[in-house]
Amino acid sequence: MAAPTAAMVTTPIAVWQHQMGMSTPVLQGLGGAGTITAGMPLIMSSGLLVPAAGSNADDTELVGLSMSNSTVTGTRINYVPFWPGIVFVGQLLSVGSETGVTTPGDAHRFESYGLGVSGTGSRYFFDVDNTTDNLFCIIDILDVATAKGRVLATPNNYGRTVWGAA
Repeated sequence: MAAPTAAMVTTPIAVWQHQMGMSTPVLQGLGGAGTITAGMPLIMSSGLLVPAAGSNADDTELVGLSMSNSTVTGTRINYVPFWPGIVFVGQLLSVGSETGVTTPGDAHRFESYGLGVSGTGSRYFFDVDNTTDNLFCIIDILDVATAKGRVLATPNNYGRTVWGAA
């Protein structure tokens, strides 16, 4: 089955709030080859930040959410690290369904899911079908009983930075 279309991902993953301070931390690293856009989850590859590819093995090493745009290798990229305590908002969708429709409810609260990406690779979401990677823990449901509803999640990966595990 095909992944949901970009039009179905109406709320791409974004920063909601930081639970342990007044401001959200922003770190910086060098971008690698390819196009990086603000709001895109990043991984580390050969010491450079590159776009996460959705539901693949590389997603187990997510670094953060890009706050910068780049198409040139070596450009400085600002990003919000995927550290526990930083809350992100996004949609809970199904990458295994062409319609992608999931209705978040109490059964999803405190469950962990991986990352999914739209068929065009331009919009990211929490993938209800990916329970292997356990990257994000759903901590609250914003749109209860709403198809393609928004959820709040915090990373499970205990933090990675451009310097490695925190």
